[in-house]
Amino acid sequence: MHGSVSIAIANYVAGMIGSHVGELGAMAIFGGIAATAVICGVILLVFSNTLVKWMHGAESNGISTAQQIEEQQSQVA
Repeated sequence: MHGSVSIAIANYVAGMIGSHVGELGAMAIFGGIAATAVICGVILLVFSNTLVKWMHGAESNGISTAQQIEEQQSQVA
């Protein structure tokens, strides 16, 4: 159900953006999309440390570094 709604919204937004290509030109539309992507990327880079702190260890797989080293050494031997 959620997939259908997100696809419908994406198609609606794509139609709205596509309707402006004739007025503004393709370069302006795609330039705006590129600028938006770059701005979002910079925002994520600026807040990356804060985001990691908010995850409270969710990025780790529950295995400590010492355990990972032991597993790697046992696999090599």
